[in-house]
Formats: sequence, C-alpha cells, structure tokens
Amino acid sequence: MIDPIDETAAQEHSNKEHFDYQFLRILVGWIALVIALVCYVSYCIWVGKLSLPSSISATFHFGAVIPFVGLLFIVSAFLACYGERGSIDSMLSSLGAICACIVAVFPTSIDMKWVKQTEEVLAKLPAFCNIKENVVDGKCLYNHYPLIKGEWIPVIHISAAIFLIAILCIFCRIFWVRAKRKLEVAKPENKIKVVRRILIYQICCGLMPVSAAIGWLVKDDIHSALFWVEFVCLVAFGVSWLVAGKAFKTTSNSKHDEDDLSEKIGKVAPVDFKIPFN
Repeated sequence: MIDPIDETAAQEHSNKEHFDYQFLRILVGWIALVIALVCYVSYCIWVGKLSLPSSISATFHFGAVIPFVGLLFIVSAFLACYGERGSIDSMLSSLGAICACIVAVFPTSIDMKWVKQTEEVLAKLPAFCNIKENVVDGKCLYNHYPLIKGEWIPVIHISAAIFLIAILCIFCRIFWVRAKRKLEVAKPENKIKVVRRILIYQICCGLMPVSAAIGWLVKDDIHSALFWVEFVCLVAFGVSWLVAGKAFKTTSNSKHDEDDLSEKIGKVAPVDFKIPFN
C-alpha cells in the first residue's frame, strides 16, 4: 500500500519547483475563513440589520449567492490543483473539489418556520416561497434543475456537505499523523512547534464531526444551530490548512528545518503504513 504520509512529504520536497503546495494550503485556509464572514456580512446588508441566518448555506437565498457560490468555486478549483497526480492527497482533494461544487450549485432549502420568526427576512421573502406548491413540510424548495425534483436538491446539498466535512477530517488526520512523524525525527529545539501543530490538527479534526452532531441534535430548538455548525467547520478547515501551510511562526520552524524534516520522514516511513483512526 502506498503511504499517503510518504507521498505528501515527497510531494513537498520534490515538486516545489513546479507548484508551491504550502502556499496553496494558505490560500485555501484563508478563503475557508473568509466564506463565513463574507456571507454573513452580505446577509446582514440584505436584511438591513445584524441578524443570524438559519445557516451559512441559507444565505444563498438571502443576498449572498454571489460570494457563497464564488468562494466555494475558488476553493473547489484550488482543491482540484492540490496533490501530485495519482497520490492519495490528489484523490481526496479531487473528491473535495467535486463536493464543494455540488454544495455551491445545489442550494439548501429555506426553513419557513425560521422565516416567519424573523421579521426582516419575512419582509423580503422570495416570491417563489409564496407559492404553496413550492413549500413542502415547512421547507421552501428552490428548483433550478427541471430534471431533479425540488425536494431532492437540499438532500444533494446536505450529502455533499457531509462528504466534504469527512474529507477535510481525513486531511486533518493526515496532517496530524505526518506531524507526529516529524516529531520523532525533529531536533529538540524544533519539537515544541511540531507539538503545537499536532494539537491544532487534533482539535480541528474533532471539532468538525462533534459540532455537526450537536448541531443536528439541536437544530429544531435553535434555529441558528446549523449556522454555527458551518461556522465551526469552516474555521477548523481554514485553521488546519493555514497551519499545514506554515502560515504562523508559532507553529512552524524555519524553511530549511521544515524541508529537512519532510525529507527525513519520507525516508524513514514504512511503505505499508496505514492511517490509524482508532
């Protein structure tokens, strides 16, 4: 079995003359952090006051369709470029790119219960939702795709979002295990920053599924629960990729030391290494 940790190390060490993967991680990380903020600000401008939407995805319908779709397409494009062709990283990022596109072009439904409790949104409710046939089980279903039933569109959206979160968790795990490898061969003076990276990867890897599970359980009681789930997942995604891109001095050693560590773990890692999830 090909070792994904070996692949990443070799990729960083040998392909920098063609593509700077660390810089790509930094770009993806910052964009992930910006998505929530830009969509929230666009939504607030649209409704004319500070207010929490039911979810970041719902802002697609309320003033943030351009930044929501545009930024997800940018993330998708960068993910599609990530990883050496044929590597585990490349396959995962390609799947992530597809999921990001699906999340962008297949919108979520509009929670009419939340709309009716939010005066500023109710006043600007899209005319589409005033047609009875477009509201099913309290959800307004946008349908821009004649070949797909309206009720399937949010299901496609949610399914792609879940797959995307799972892929991002796997990336966190790869970054985490790879950092543990570096810790084993790092010089004593370089170990503290590697330990910090491991801790951040562990937190980010845990936050995404835990927040999703909690949000799903309380979504009927707290109308903004999914907003906070998406916010936490985007922040965890962004921070983990920024740290992996060596964007912060507090979590990265000098370029020479990091390159040396990448080369070392590429040499000593066993070929049959599997990423442990237990």
